[in-house]
Amino acid sequence: MERFVVPDSLGGERIDRALALLFDISRTDALAMISGGKVYVQGRNSIAKSLRLSTGDLIEVSESLISSRFELEPRPDLDVDVLYFDSDLVVVNKSATQVVHPGSGRERDTVVAALLAKFPQLSEINCDPLRPGVVHRLDKGTSGVMVFALSQRSFDTLSQGIRSHAFLRRYIALVEGHLESRLGLIDAPIGRSTRNSKKMEVSSNGKEARTRFEVVESFDRPRPATLIYVTLETGRTHQIRVHLAGLGHSVVGDEVYGKGDELLNRPFLHSETLAFEHPVTKEPMTFSAPLPSDLRERLANFEGA
Repeated sequence: MERFVVPDSLGGERIDRALALLFDISRTDALAMISGGKVYVQGRNSIAKSLRLSTGDLIEVSESLISSRFELEPRPDLDVDVLYFDSDLVVVNKSATQVVHPGSGRERDTVVAALLAKFPQLSEINCDPLRPGVVHRLDKGTSGVMVFALSQRSFDTLSQGIRSHAFLRRYIALVEGHLESRLGLIDAPIGRSTRNSKKMEVSSNGKEARTRFEVVESFDRPRPATLIYVTLETGRTHQIRVHLAGLGHSVVGDEVYGKGDELLNRPFLHSETLAFEHPVTKEPMTFSAPLPSDLRERLANFEGA
């Protein structure tokens, strides 16, 4: 049997779609696995085909049915900017071009592949085998600070910290237009788009999502824009981008939820600060990463209000 814990990004998904995404199989094959009693959720294999998963659910799947599944291999040739590590965790500064873990596209050039080469103990953690040590994620196109677990105890504790919103996760974003208030809380549920399964949207049927923002500086030229700090109280997929776009202030450079930018080929979004309690020593830990060069250069093109 192979075991993995449902990540936040798949919380609320139907079991058949989640299996299809994780193992790169058709939903028909996934349904056959479920009907054949080969899939266990929280220890039960008598499950409805329409079951929606919850973050943290334990799924067990017969190994023989997924023997051809994508295998994650260590990649010592890949660079990763390690800010800190000990026997329990590693903190990295992810570049915007890096993908955290393999997805439906079966990417091999991932942060976890690079970390496996440096920290082989990642493979011993009982979790989704394609996401070893991953307790939270950043989208491709988003840069900045992330933490990975290096032990089972650390993985369980950090994952619980993410679920209970015990982490401080602060981002820097440049958004279109001028915000009406200098401080604000966006409290609006987010779910998968009914029109495009690759996108998220504010939806009454979605999961609770709360985003705080604070204005740093406003600009008038070359067009109205605002630099803000953004703090996550929850961690839904694309949360910051969806919430800000819903306010009418999409992130500069966001071609998915906004209009993109002529000089920036990714969203102006950077995970600046991550603070949490060490999972073993309980020591408070804070890590920060400065704006990368592409965002600094783009910001320099904007002039004050």
